[in-house]
Amino acid sequence: MTADPTLNSSNSSADSLSDREEDRRLSGFAGWMRRCSFPDVALKPMLAAMAAGTTPPEPDAGDAAALKVDKNVLAAVFVEPLWRVVDAWRARNPGCLALPEADPGDGSPPGDAVIPIPVDMFLRWIDPERLHGSVSAIIQAGMANVFIDCTHRWALAMEAAAAAGASDAETALYRRYRETLHRFQSGHTAVQHLAFTPEGHLMAGVKTAVFFTAAIASAACVLTAGRPGLDPVAVARNSVPLLITAARMHLDQLVSLTDRIGGSEAGAYGLNLTNAEHAALMAELFTLQDTPRGPALALRGAIADALPALANERPRTGCPALHAADAAGTNTILALNAWVLEVHAALLAGADAARR
Repeated sequence: MTADPTLNSSNSSADSLSDREEDRRLSGFAGWMRRCSFPDVALKPMLAAMAAGTTPPEPDAGDAAALKVDKNVLAAVFVEPLWRVVDAWRARNPGCLALPEADPGDGSPPGDAVIPIPVDMFLRWIDPERLHGSVSAIIQAGMANVFIDCTHRWALAMEAAAAAGASDAETALYRRYRETLHRFQSGHTAVQHLAFTPEGHLMAGVKTAVFFTAAIASAACVLTAGRPGLDPVAVARNSVPLLITAARMHLDQLVSLTDRIGGSEAGAYGLNLTNAEHAALMAELFTLQDTPRGPALALRGAIADALPALANERPRTGCPALHAADAAGTNTILALNAWVLEVHAALLAGADAARR
């Protein structure tokens, strides 16, 4: 595991994670974050201990706060090996997203779980009247399929190792991750009847991350439209503080923010908003501001002020992906952002060419 990649970098480029308070200020979330009250727990020391072979004691089944911390630090351990599977999929299928493989219906064994599809093949599903909504929906579905397949393959390998009685450190941590999720889900949630697995836990985080990165890419396009000299991709890349602040939020805050932005992954960035409706929503939510990175998006003050003050006794740990890197050493949140921006730009360019 690469410990805490780029988190403490003093580099202010768009490809590094800036200081926490700076992220909040530049993103427009500073006031709201101050109004919300949660105990803070840093995952970094726990990850360092695990990397050194010193595993903290398992939490008591009745301690919801400790179980939450444990499941999130264990998720952080496994983001990197999962991302290696994704990196390998992308290397085998450059320029592709994925669609689920159709069931042959003849009783024959299924093949791969998904089919790689070149990005330009998705152009047929872009609705010119709902341009940004349909582009974002394609990104959310196509990338989710890649991650679903890769996460499932990773989980199958880990389950096989666990069932075979493997005693290596990674398998031992996986068993603990599985058990901690079960204890938390069965004893401290309103959905005790559901089985929450490492596979499901990691995918929940991935889907939220893709939702937000697609939202930022979309908003950057809308707010730079008709303003020569402003590159929407550069603006979206400069807006990393929005993503990082969202990643550092308590889950209750993230849910509240998601409800305000779109209600669900099928809301503002689905197929149901016309171009005019989408542009109006983006202008209501976000504004452009000058930052050391260059022009960037920030949440409008009126929107931040309208978000409710929140409190919870369960701690705020931040997203596990804050502490994981891809094979090139880039933080996985930034790596996902770069991938989303690449696909978003390709889809818009293809749609533009098709209109001419």
